[in-house]
Amino acid sequence: MESSKFLRDAIQSAKGKKYKTLTELAEKAKVNQGNLSSFMKPEGNPKRRENMTFDSAWKILNFLNVGIANGDSSPPTIHRIGTHAPVETVEGNALPRIPVVGEAGAGTPAEFFNCVPESWLPVLPLYFLPNVRGFKVIGDSMEPTIMKGSYVGVVPFSGRLSEGAIYLVEDPDFGLIVKRVRKDRNGTLMLFSDNPHWEPMPMPYEGYDHIIAGEVCWVWQLLR
Repeated sequence: MESSKFLRDAIQSAKGKKYKTLTELAEKAKVNQGNLSSFMKPEGNPKRRENMTFDSAWKILNFLNVGIANGDSSPPTIHRIGTHAPVETVEGNALPRIPVVGEAGAGTPAEFFNCVPESWLPVLPLYFLPNVRGFKVIGDSMEPTIMKGSYVGVVPFSGRLSEGAIYLVEDPDFGLIVKRVRKDRNGTLMLFSDNPHWEPMPMPYEGYDHIIAGEVCWVWQLLR
């Protein structure tokens, strides 16, 4: 279900059960009343109507006790990058939050770690790593490892590559992308997608530390 419609439907269906007015809902969920009122109007300025951050949507759905995975009650999941990494549900009280600061194809590495957050993402304490930043993956090139629409946790690049690890890379044509780095049989560094429909791309060996913004350490996503 489209996320904005789902959120509006959840708010409407809870009226009279969880709250009486939007003002009351805004106060109890601790969100901006004006943004909430504009979001709920089916007419008017579309940009203003959609002015609902992920953080605000999360607070509202938590207050309403409604899940955000395709309309059911399932919480989101989080897991580290790795074949046998355990998948854990993101639930609990007073979870730490990390800043979400970018999307695939937008921004630069410097902006990514220093810009003002677009929203905040709740994570389990184990995944609250030093200097970690959230990044929304809007493409499908890393499916099924990283599903389209998922969030990844990225830490600053250490300067040393690990064979087969997944990195946030600045591509001159596409901006910031998420790819797996490997060497081919000729020793050339290559950017690989887990989705076989995407062809590998060569990466310059000299100066690669200037185009790798960070390393992907975990994946946060909604159940499907």
